[in-house]
Amino acid sequence: MFVPAFNNGNWFWLTGSLNGDLAMDPDLPGVSTEEWLHYWDAFKVALLQLVEEKFVRGVFWTEELAVNSILPTRVLPHVHCIIEADAVGVDELRKLTETVEAQLTRHFGPDYLKPDLAAEPIETARSLMDRIAYMVKPFNMLTAYERGWVRACPNGRRSAVRFNSQATDLLLGYTQATTRRQKISFKGNLDSKAKGYIGVPMDELADHRDELKELRANTQGPYIEDGADDDEPDLQEN
Repeated sequence: MFVPAFNNGNWFWLTGSLNGDLAMDPDLPGVSTEEWLHYWDAFKVALLQLVEEKFVRGVFWTEELAVNSILPTRVLPHVHCIIEADAVGVDELRKLTETVEAQLTRHFGPDYLKPDLAAEPIETARSLMDRIAYMVKPFNMLTAYERGWVRACPNGRRSAVRFNSQATDLLLGYTQATTRRQKISFKGNLDSKAKGYIGVPMDELADHRDELKELRANTQGPYIEDGADDDEPDLQEN
């Protein structure tokens, strides 16, 4: 929807992350998953407000959970965003940070992980395609599981049982938290239902099939963030 319309906009890539990560309490896994929702909601409110107050024209974002370890289970809720705007610089990032922090203060008081926001321009249609592909990747806990199992297994059956119990709680918690939740969202001129939508209408996508095939045939590899990729459990967005 957006890649064929690359020339219709001015595009930016934004990652909304946190300084640190969250522990999942093995005795209260449901309470832990509620924490994730509050962090995702804080970013959501901030992004919606950024459009409503006309700091940017449009936002498309996904909510993600990086699994940094199991036994102990530590995770990092974060968001990835495509933004259409004149600029995403100091003013826009400050506005986002202030709104995220205000939302988190409402829920947690002074004890919350501080937001860590970074943005950069998207300069080519292929780069836009790669970032969107990165945004819609499936939830990954396999790497953390494999690395954690190597540590847990030699310590005997009890350790292995605890490890698998925490892995199960993590998977169930993520499923329960996200099954009815909208994990991919749009606002402003990147919302196909909006009057000023700049993307390609669904009924015209077939007309751009060859163009997209040509971009995919490019030998450039898929976009991976600096310092982190799908297989790296210690995801700390920069």
